[in-house]
Amino acid sequence: MLKLINIKKSYKKAVALNVITLSMNPGVYGLLGPNGAGKSTLMNIITDNLLPDGGYVLWKGEETRKLGKNFRRVLGYAPQQQGLYDMFTGRRFLDYMAALKEIPKKETADEIERAAAAVNLSGELSKKLSAYSGGMKQRILIAQALLGKPELLIMDEPTAGLDPKERIRVREMLARIAEHKVVLVATHVVSDIESIAKEIILLKKGDVIAQGSPSRLVTEYAPGKSMEEVYLTLFGEEDMHVF
Repeated sequence: MLKLINIKKSYKKAVALNVITLSMNPGVYGLLGPNGAGKSTLMNIITDNLLPDGGYVLWKGEETRKLGKNFRRVLGYAPQQQGLYDMFTGRRFLDYMAALKEIPKKETADEIERAAAAVNLSGELSKKLSAYSGGMKQRILIAQALLGKPELLIMDEPTAGLDPKERIRVREMLARIAEHKVVLVATHVVSDIESIAKEIILLKKGDVIAQGSPSRLVTEYAPGKSMEEVYLTLFGEEDMHVF
């Protein structure tokens, strides 16, 4: 469903992505690597927020740049935490995002309730975003990505700032919805992805250095151990987080 063909990106003389080719079908895919590996750059290229220097992204065989609005209708994107509209309530923010996604007005209220329930925010929607904790802001970003039941869900560090219970809740939710969706989760938290990923893509300094199911990667790089040991083998202790 989603294919990346020879994607390249540099910033001046610094190579961010070096000829990335990937193919993904329904399921959860983990994009794992330390800070600076190129994860966010790749996310932004997939979501058409950033143009690659070379290569292209295909959705169901068509270039996403040519699909334009039709691609955005099937896309849900949760970026890393960023500035929100602090004077908006949670409900108004989700209503605004639903309008941007062109969700029919008659469906918006139900969509907001469904998305808020998925991230355990149903009772918090009347509060202004300025009163939200960091973890709540992270969850409202996940909720807006779920609006409209997207076929492609892109999550950039979705569990950053969440407490252990909410990390588990988000992880279980992603596993549930991935049967008919492509769900790509960029993270450097090994435990967030190991138990739910169909495949894990390991990225280092702009290169895919390994890819496969968690069990295959463990067998190849850390026999009898875990993905945490695979991470340590390939990246050392750089930016490794265990929860």
